[in-house]
Order: sequence, then structure tokens, then C-alpha cells
Amino acid sequence: MNELVIAVDVSNLAHRAFHTTGDLSYEGDGTGVLYGVLRDIIQLGDRFGSNTFAFCFDGGCDFRRRIYPKYKKMRQQRRREAGEIELEARRDLRRQIYRLRTRHLPQAGFQNIFWQEGYEADDVIAWLVKHYVNYGADFAVVSSDHDLLQLLDGDRVIIWSPVTKQVVNENVFRAKHGIGPSMWSMVKAIAGCNSDEVPGVKGIGEKTAAKYISGNLNTESKKYRDIIDNHELIERNLKLVELPAQGCGPFDLKRDRVTESGWNKLVSSMGMKSLVGRWD
Repeated sequence: MNELVIAVDVSNLAHRAFHTTGDLSYEGDGTGVLYGVLRDIIQLGDRFGSNTFAFCFDGGCDFRRRIYPKYKKMRQQRRREAGEIELEARRDLRRQIYRLRTRHLPQAGFQNIFWQEGYEADDVIAWLVKHYVNYGADFAVVSSDHDLLQLLDGDRVIIWSPVTKQVVNENVFRAKHGIGPSMWSMVKAIAGCNSDEVPGVKGIGEKTAAKYISGNLNTESKKYRDIIDNHELIERNLKLVELPAQGCGPFDLKRDRVTESGWNKLVSSMGMKSLVGRWD
């Protein structure tokens, strides 16, 4: 497979659309999240010159919660405590993501729609990248999740962030962090991950963790000793942050069957006139 695969963290895109176009609807049904993601698909195809997509969805985080029960727990709690208006908006977000996965993307002819119960979209993306790079595929990973930086591989695996609108490749990563991408999971295991509520070694940030890994941290310093003394915490965290998580996969990349008429039929059915005629 000598082509560029655009591997999309759909939940990441959907949550961004939720905050930008989320109030759109058509014939009584919410369509703002659907519109935002479908619009992004067109823009991503144009940006990278490829119509080969792999859509990766979250399937929960049961695997990680078995290792660390507090994984993303506070985030979940905050959402439960939100007001009824926000709760209903979140329920509609989930409904639209479900419709996208089970109905709309298949209707358009997309074949690579992946998720696995108990695993996150990051795991699915990582499995695809690590497996299919060996078969000649190149990847543009679309996500703002920094955990995915561990997948960077020269110019064969790059990451495009919908937040910064910038591409990161291995050279950019090495220049910033002073280590190779494959060591990023160890950085996260040492420093922790606030967004996933994974506590790291107290007082150690990503820069210090990278210095430790590269051999540039003073072996006589307190921070060096703190890292050494917390090897059990780091070993546990590594199971949480390393991608893909154990047991994820396998997945089979197929040829898409998207046609202009199929695309137009899909977006027209939801009143998305600005997206008609955009697939070629």
C-alpha cells in the first residue's frame, strides 16, 4: 500500500465541531457536529492530496481503568455535574458521533471505520500506523492529542493538529525535545498527563523527563533521584500512555468506495448545500 492514509481521531474533530458549528440542525435533528467533521474531511483531503481515510473512534477506556481506576474520572464527573442544557447538548454530540460511525460514513462509501470496545481512538490509530507502515503506507495523523507524538517517523508518519493548523514531523519533534519520538511515552510516564488525569513523579515536567532520558540530567540532583525512586509509578504509567494499549487490534485497511454521487446524496440529505460537489 504505497499511499498516504489520513488517520483521523474522529472524537477529537467532533468535539471541536461541537464548540464551533454544534448549534446547526436540519429538520429537527442536530447536524452541527456532522457538518463540522464532513467539512474537515474535504479540507484534509485537499491539504494532503489524498482521498484515503481511516476514521478512528473512541470505544471507552475500560482497559486503562482496570490499570488505574482514576483514569479520566474527574473529567467524567465534571460532565455529570453540568446543567441540564449542557447535558442534553453532550447527549446530542454522542448521538451525532454514533450516527457518523454507523450510518453516514458507511453511506458515503468509506470503508475504514474503526473502533474497539474498551480502547481509545489513539490506540486504534497507533495500531494502524505501526502495522501498515511495514507494508509501505505513509500516514498523516489528524489529532491535537500529544500522546500520538510517539508515532512520528521521519516524513512517513506526521501529525497535523486541528488546533494549531500545523504539521509536526520527526525533525520538528527532535529539535524541540532533544529525544526521538519513540521515547515520548516514557516522558509521559515520568511527567504524567494532566488531560488524562495520570499523575507523574511530583515536581517533574516533560522537559526534565526528556533531559533524564537523553542523559542530560545531573545524576546528583534531587530530580534525578526522585525519578529513580518512583520506578513503580513510572512502570504503571507506561502501560497507560504507551500506544497502542495491549490487546488493541487487529484492523484491516480497505479501499474506499466513495463516489461523487454518493457524497452528494449524503450531504444533501442533511441540508449541507455548501458541501455538495466538494468530493472529487
